[in-house]
Amino acid sequence: MISVYAEWPELLRHHADSEPWLENQARSAGRTFTGQERIVGSDAGFWRYQITTMAWGPEQIVLWRHLMAQVEGRLGVIRMPIWDQRQDVVALSGLESVRQAIPAAGIPYEGVDGDALHAENVGFAADLSSSVVINAVAARATSLRTILPLGMTPYPGQHFSDRRRLYRIKSATLVSGTTYDLTFLPTLRDPIASGAEISFDQLFCLMRLADETAQNIARDPTWALRWPLDLVEAFA
Repeated sequence: MISVYAEWPELLRHHADSEPWLENQARSAGRTFTGQERIVGSDAGFWRYQITTMAWGPEQIVLWRHLMAQVEGRLGVIRMPIWDQRQDVVALSGLESVRQAIPAAGIPYEGVDGDALHAENVGFAADLSSSVVINAVAARATSLRTILPLGMTPYPGQHFSDRRRLYRIKSATLVSGTTYDLTFLPTLRDPIASGAEISFDQLFCLMRLADETAQNIARDPTWALRWPLDLVEAFA
């Protein structure tokens, strides 16, 4: 289990992002002359995530340099927020009016003391979708049972996170009340204890740079810089 990682600086915002996807799930030796193909599947896939980040002043460049110094290029690990603005689960829970005052899922926010809409001093929007895991779940599991906030309904294709790893729901079955059985992929990276929380709103994944050339930023006298980042899930 990875215990040492750098946090993504809250002042480094994304300009655009890709849909996170699982890579390396299948292999094929190619097609035969008759068009037949045999594909071998595996649960050893890893998340890949591409964003374009933006800096509008020298302070963001310094933050980026500091982050790269912390992780030493590809050696270290970043706890990366996943900006899934297509998943507005809070609106599904009947909290749409509150949601309008809160940044989209996972977007960093510099908290203000006493502001009930934001977690104080943690740098991220308050989590309105925390769900309690009922029974302990072992590593490599593909299902869990959880109690969701009243009125919130999970759907296949949505993401959730234990705030260190990202998972995608394959099926959601109502057990009773607000208790659901979820199946998901990839396999559970780390065990989850009974009573621990997962979130559908604060999405994170432990990742590292896919290529060290991402550290190179072209200079621009306007300071309005945008540069692409390719990140892959980290395991050690």
